[in-house]
Amino acid sequence: MSKSSGSITASGCYKCSEGELSELEVAAARRNFQAYDLDGDGVISREDFHAAMSKYKDQLGHRSPAELDEMYASVDIHGTGRVDFLTFAEMRVRKKNHTAATAPQQAGEDMKKKPIPVKPKVEEAAPPPSTVSAPPQSQNFLSQHLGNLLLKCGCANKRPQ
Repeated sequence: MSKSSGSITASGCYKCSEGELSELEVAAARRNFQAYDLDGDGVISREDFHAAMSKYKDQLGHRSPAELDEMYASVDIHGTGRVDFLTFAEMRVRKKNHTAATAPQQAGEDMKKKPIPVKPKVEEAAPPPSTVSAPPQSQNFLSQHLGNLLLKCGCANKRPQ
């Protein structure tokens, strides 16, 4: 059935000679696999793939049949014309490895394109709010406005002594 050398471990991870997927990555791979396995037979056929790409064309864009065949060939890494979940997971490991290998190079390219803003170093943390005192000008301002509010609501006579 599958030419994949990988397997799902007892903990739910996928391991193969190319690397591994975590339990969360396996769950995400299963959701993606099911989105392409339209007939639910446990295999993504070329027909499933073409139909799924057509179904999701608004999100994934329009592709020619030749482009779809090329994309399918990159998923059908063993060339069987039938991609089961273990083969799909192995393809995801390869993609993960490729992304990890090209990320530092891409990061270097991104660094050339736009500078990263640097936050100023904070020498000392601000004191907790309960110990912060307002400057005298703002204390007067607050007192005046609080007094005006108390007068408007008729509470001015009820101020504590």
